[in-house]
Amino acid sequence: MKKASAFVVLLVLIPIVLVTQCKSKEYPPDYKTTTPILITDIEGNNEDPFLLRAKDGTIYLVWFSERSGNADIYMKTSKDGKIWSEHTVIIKGGGASNFYPSLAQTKDGKFHLTWFRIDAKSKTFSICYTNSDDGTKWGKTQAITPRHKGYNWVPTIVAAKDGSIWIAFSSGRTGNKDVFVVQSKDGGKTWQEPIQVTKHKNHDDLPNIAQKPDGTFLIVWTNYVPEKADYLSKTADIYYATSKEGKIWSEPIAITKDNYTDTIPEIFSNLGQSEFFVAWCSPNGVWDLPLSDLKAVPKHLLGSKPGGYSPRVLPLTDKDYLVAWTGSNKKGKQIYSYHIKKPYRCKKEESVSAQEWSQIRSEDIAQTGPGWSTPIYIESNDENWEDGVYISGNGKKLYFTYYPGQDLLADFAAEKFAGDLNVYVSEKEQDGQFRTKRKCDQYYLSENIFSEGGTMIAPNGDIYYHSNRQGVEDNSYDTDIYRNEERLEFNDEEEDQNPHYCSASDELYFDVRDKEIWIYKNGKKQKMPPPINKPGSSSFQPFLTPDGKTMYLTTNRGDIPSQGPAIYRSQRINEDDWTEPEPVVWSKIGVGEGTLTDDGQQLFFIQLFRSPTGKYTSDMYYIKRQ
Repeated sequence: MKKASAFVVLLVLIPIVLVTQCKSKEYPPDYKTTTPILITDIEGNNEDPFLLRAKDGTIYLVWFSERSGNADIYMKTSKDGKIWSEHTVIIKGGGASNFYPSLAQTKDGKFHLTWFRIDAKSKTFSICYTNSDDGTKWGKTQAITPRHKGYNWVPTIVAAKDGSIWIAFSSGRTGNKDVFVVQSKDGGKTWQEPIQVTKHKNHDDLPNIAQKPDGTFLIVWTNYVPEKADYLSKTADIYYATSKEGKIWSEPIAITKDNYTDTIPEIFSNLGQSEFFVAWCSPNGVWDLPLSDLKAVPKHLLGSKPGGYSPRVLPLTDKDYLVAWTGSNKKGKQIYSYHIKKPYRCKKEESVSAQEWSQIRSEDIAQTGPGWSTPIYIESNDENWEDGVYISGNGKKLYFTYYPGQDLLADFAAEKFAGDLNVYVSEKEQDGQFRTKRKCDQYYLSENIFSEGGTMIAPNGDIYYHSNRQGVEDNSYDTDIYRNEERLEFNDEEEDQNPHYCSASDELYFDVRDKEIWIYKNGKKQKMPPPINKPGSSSFQPFLTPDGKTMYLTTNRGDIPSQGPAIYRSQRINEDDWTEPEPVVWSKIGVGEGTLTDDGQQLFFIQLFRSPTGKYTSDMYYIKRQ
């Protein structure tokens, strides 16, 4: 944490108070961790990191640096949290200093950045905001609070489920510091009047805001008696409150109540967001607790060695959490990180009964565009995971990937599998339903050990699909595209999957890592240009009609009320150009794998469901032309 040159004395206290008070004992982390990585190595102070994982999987890190003399906002990106790009300066001083950045991404793929700014002449504080379509080119800076000689500072931002943006910050406008929230309903163009969350006689400071899957807002902050030590006071404790709509907040609940300096809190969750945690700084390290069990014994997220403050935690899988913090070396304060390789202590999730899943399905019926029926449940679904659906051109055979476990996402994160993935087939009965299923006759679609999926059958009978066969054999574990028993020559170390061969144009479409749609034609592999691929979002699972003039794709470009991906349709203009995709099917959690009969009268797809406890399952549906 940092304020400005006028407040240097207070800032210098942080590494002193939070490290030297615990010299009598060393506290190692309570979790298995990787070796710390120095992310920044820049002259001057680099502080207050913030982590975001974008819709396309890219990890963004923002922080402030005093390399230029003023405090500017810097950014780096990474695919895995281990290897980072070169830094870029995204917000420059311009007669002011910029601190404490926080970053979010809305459903439409747009990035939203907030921070606080101190004007060099007037010494006034203001909360600032800007946005970017792609995370590289940023718009004009807005001051969303009036300049104040007290405080408008330390904001954090969250992109809400309904598409609105919320910023929590601390302000001295009431005479002492209180926590406020402010909302934008139009993507950051205009902002509502700030709402006061706390009204305590003490200072309420350093808020951190998050939102649960059910829409409930959470805020944690530091409460302390006003004194010179400010948020480093020994009276500093962590509190939190909740709100269903962001306007009326619950009574504050104390998370800590001791004689230590408990400050700079952070809310984070497990990957499935079934459990939320709070982390905070204390003289003997950084601690964490599950918000569902405040009586639990706190654990060390970051020990007294390596030491540091301003923790940020980002779940990558249920067994891999990226932690970034502010530490120091000879050049000044720097940003460090490591990975936690041990699952957090989430509550044990009870299994979901068939009756409960039936109720969950009834509450999330997929929505369809004009001209399509209400979705019809396919009866060959069972309690396990169905995926990778493909309907034969004549509509008589339904191919799909089958996993003999209920929640493939959880099993993948835990690296504990109920079995491998195989391709099954279900044949249409006289009444139009699909009820029975069996493994495909072709051995290469249902091999033991290897996992197959993304099946597509060309008019000449060739079977296209993806498999990790080669990846298992050479220990690379990536997925490649096959035709019958042949691994196609253009495969590389990337995850090439979900193939669709269009015989009308002799083109093979596929996606890379469920992020981008590519095409292989005339012996060349190339990424499709916009609007099929859209910066800041993912496009995958392409399907083309027999004439090659219409593409159905799965994408999360976010212009519909869905938390996850949806199925869109685009029309071919000429050989290389396509119309802006339009939504066809969407749901609360997500749909994908769109596939049509040759006559275009039936569209089959996969729908994802989530239980209140964070369990997932996947089922097959179809819709009819009306």
